[in-house]
Amino acid sequence: MDRISQLRLENTKLRDKVNELEQKIISIVGLIQLFPSGIEGKKEALNEKILSVINSTVSSLKIITPKIGPFYSEKILSVAKKGIPVLMIINDRRFIPQEFQQYYDDLKTKSNVSIVNNPVVKYLLVMNEKEVLFSAASLVKKELSNSILIGTLVKEKNKLLRIEQIVSNMLPSFMR
Repeated sequence: MDRISQLRLENTKLRDKVNELEQKIISIVGLIQLFPSGIEGKKEALNEKILSVINSTVSSLKIITPKIGPFYSEKILSVAKKGIPVLMIINDRRFIPQEFQQYYDDLKTKSNVSIVNNPVVKYLLVMNEKEVLFSAASLVKKELSNSILIGTLVKEKNKLLRIEQIVSNMLPSFMR
């Protein structure tokens, strides 16, 4: 009888441990999302997620993009007007197509917006203190709507810290 009681107790403990591990797995899985954008029924998925990251920014916004269009230029300016610092890593002005240079110029002259030029930027990253979104694109609303892309949204703290280190390595040494 005593052995049966011990086995039941062990069984209960193991069941509780399995439940605990299942809950951990479920919570981790939800912290990284891959999603399609630009396909039928999901044309604006990337734009919606980017806006969500920008609008939920509380303390700082970091952006990496080859170029920026008018819609997102205005969104970034509205974040900066709230006193939230914005760091943007973007191609050198001479590599930005002429029709997008005015948005670069507008942002370059605003306070709370720091622009760092990097001539090899080829992807999009939008990051605040809670989440980061990245894809193979530029921060131009129309291009994001008309391109078929895969977006990645990360909310896991360890991954955010690692991405923060990668972004920091793109900065000149005096800004790190």
